[in-house]
Amino acid sequence: MEPGNYVALREGYVESISEERFIENESDLLDFIGFCGENDRDRAILYAANVPEDFYRLGTGVAGAFLGKLQTYRVRVVWILDSVKVRGKFADMVLEANRWNDFHYTDSLEEAKTWLENPKNFPEVIRTAPR
Repeated sequence: MEPGNYVALREGYVESISEERFIENESDLLDFIGFCGENDRDRAILYAANVPEDFYRLGTGVAGAFLGKLQTYRVRVVWILDSVKVRGKFADMVLEANRWNDFHYTDSLEEAKTWLENPKNFPEVIRTAPR
């Protein structure tokens, strides 16, 4: 996986430019994290389609492994998701994650960019997710 084929460098962050899955596993995620570091970026915007479906099934452990790696390497990520992905236990995780500064989930590119500018000052927004 070559992250440069799927993302663009923006002012201060990396943004996915692909609707394709390019992070299939932890190795691909480490390549993405390395790409961010090599380009002096510690923030990123990803889309729902960029990660495997198992990411949205918390029982698989994929989300926990991915988020743990991102946190370890200090890469803050906003995922732009449609409401179809935000269900069940994943919805609970989204609500909890949005209370902190490491990860954020939204359905809006503008909100994603606002959060990336300063997650510490981003107003806490608790949304009721469909179940």
